[in-house]
Amino acid sequence: MALGRLLGGTVLALVGLGVTPLAAQAAGGPSNDDYAGAVAVGVPSVHTVDTTGATRGADDERAEQACSWMQPISAYRSVWFEYKPTSTEQGLRISTAGSDHDVEIAVFSGFDQSEFTPYPWVCGGSTRDLLANDGNRSYTIVVFSTDPQAAGGKVRLSVTESPAADISVAVDGAGTLSADGTTVGLSGTAECNQGCIYRMRADVTQARATATGRTGGQLAMDTPAGWALQATVVKGVVRPGQVKVKLTVEGEGTAGVFQRTVTRWVRLAR
Repeated sequence: MALGRLLGGTVLALVGLGVTPLAAQAAGGPSNDDYAGAVAVGVPSVHTVDTTGATRGADDERAEQACSWMQPISAYRSVWFEYKPTSTEQGLRISTAGSDHDVEIAVFSGFDQSEFTPYPWVCGGSTRDLLANDGNRSYTIVVFSTDPQAAGGKVRLSVTESPAADISVAVDGAGTLSADGTTVGLSGTAECNQGCIYRMRADVTQARATATGRTGGQLAMDTPAGWALQATVVKGVVRPGQVKVKLTVEGEGTAGVFQRTVTRWVRLAR
């Protein structure tokens, strides 16, 4: 089933799940070289455009100004797209994977209101998740090079539903026991499939002795990071040797919430 949209005399076709619309190439540059020519995108969709003739203009400067307080960007040879949510809350994954040169993404709302500075939702990165939470709002997507000397080339933009937020947690097999036996030191790594905030509780048992501790933090998408916590002994006496560790991890990703339980055996040493 194909959905066509007429833009500047060129029909953009979105065909099923293998969507590959090609942005109209005007003389000297792409038709969506600025906000006025923004190409409408759906979910899922894939768009390919040649940015060789793309220029830098007032819209790029406005995008840079909007991102200046969040994460400053420099936008060159940009191309522009527009997304209108079909529901009041929708998780999106926006990616430039498959482009033949380094490009990044920025996403704004309010770009159509020239009297206001647009609100930045995303500033930088090549694959980003976004929770589009207002069905009455349009989201402007800008794909750009950060290099003022870049010659341009093929840009590939894909817009799909975000995967469900999730976290993977690993526990180191060796832990520590304080000299006085009152605290247990645990560590490991955690990784989210999208930017996330997580909270972790550790429950440690050894025979009838128990200890508990907490930690948490923020994780960038698909970027493993270490965690560590000190669990305080609350019952009995914990001795060097094996303990059973139960981790309960919960949190929020860019496009949803998650909860996971991990149980591991850890060997403690003083």
